[in-house]
Amino acid sequence: MYKAKDGSDLPDIFRVWAEEKFNACVKKAEEYLKKELKPIKLLFGISGNHAGIAKTIRKNGIETYEVHLNSLHLLVEAKDMLEDTIPHEVAHIIVMQNWGSYCNNRRVMPHGQEWKFVMSNIFKVAPKRCHSYSKMKIETFKRSIQ
Repeated sequence: MYKAKDGSDLPDIFRVWAEEKFNACVKKAEEYLKKELKPIKLLFGISGNHAGIAKTIRKNGIETYEVHLNSLHLLVEAKDMLEDTIPHEVAHIIVMQNWGSYCNNRRVMPHGQEWKFVMSNIFKVAPKRCHSYSKMKIETFKRSIQ
């Protein structure tokens, strides 16, 4: 039964696909911005309805960046996860690294103009705020492997 929240039982090919897309997104952003991004970790550690989450962690004055993917969603919705979710989450990190929380005396919104710019201009992906993965498809998959 598929149950590991950390993605440890995610088939290698899915992990490879996710890592390749993730690295391609980072490279594309660095080329577009003409600068090297701070390191970003790719992790497989979320469950539930979230397909992915971008995190900026501040500890002792140091910021680290992580993208967490839902392994179950990756198994069931691989194409959309690779084409939409990974660029979506990496775009959040790029926004944090380039614009921070404030830009021109206004709060940078999670799915605001900077994020939309990254999605549209750098990744050439429609800037959709949320995924539309079928809960029924996920539940059917989970039952089929029990």
